[in-house]
Amino acid sequence: MESGTNGLIYPFAFRDLFGKDSGLENVFLSLPEDAQKAILKEEIRSEADLQDCIERYKLKQ
Repeated sequence: MESGTNGLIYPFAFRDLFGKDSGLENVFLSLPEDAQKAILKEEIRSEADLQDCIERYKLKQ
């Protein structure tokens, strides 16, 4: 398990979805905890899926 900056713990394997783009991880970690939890519940299989999901949640804010 990995801990984000706000204390949210997400599965270590989830880090692989960030790819080599640490900026994507920073964007994910900058989201509110409720958005992070909702994203973790999504069926994400690739870095592109994660980016799309993050964009959807950013648009909702």
